[in-house]
Amino acid sequence: MYTGAVSEGSGGTGNLTGRWVGTISDNRGVTGQFEMQLQQVGVNVTASVFIGGLATTGNGSYANGQFQLQFQWPGITIVVTLVGSYNPYASELYGDWLVGGQKGGSWRVRR
Repeated sequence: MYTGAVSEGSGGTGNLTGRWVGTISDNRGVTGQFEMQLQQVGVNVTASVFIGGLATTGNGSYANGQFQLQFQWPGITIVVTLVGSYNPYASELYGDWLVGGQKGGSWRVRR
């Protein structure tokens, strides 16, 4: 399972429904395409996640500026945690991703 935790940045609560497109990079600078199709109803969030052309689904929540999403990366069984901020003014989610508490790299998506 992969877990995403995003805290809200500069203002507003907003609704995260929509397609988020960007990149995910590892600590060595290797970057890949990263997309999330989020559907938010109240505090519940469902997602289709696309990484390097592979897809998976996930479930989570978004309330009080906190975003949480769990999904299993296609073909890999390790837990990855996305942590970061939501900037509603730029329609952007961004932050670091962690494996076992260690920073593995960064990610950034926009609507």
